[in-house]
Amino acid sequence: MELKPCPVCGCKPLLLSVDEVACVNGFCPVKTVATKKELWNIRADVISRDIQLQKELVLEHAIMNNMQKIQDRFPGLSD
Repeated sequence: MELKPCPVCGCKPLLLSVDEVACVNGFCPVKTVATKKELWNIRADVISRDIQLQKELVLEHAIMNNMQKIQDRFPGLSD
């Protein structure tokens, strides 16, 4: 099974035993947390998905904010 990068910092994982993994980055907040290999990859997928959703929400908020500014500046255009 190929291990995905650390979901927190993106560094390569360290195989601790046959089925446990941890992050190798000494500055990573989860560096000492041993995790099952299957959970490691699932967690990486979930965090990647959540990061993408967060980016999309930030973009949507910026678009809505800009639209509101345009409508406030040109009130006749909202009809």
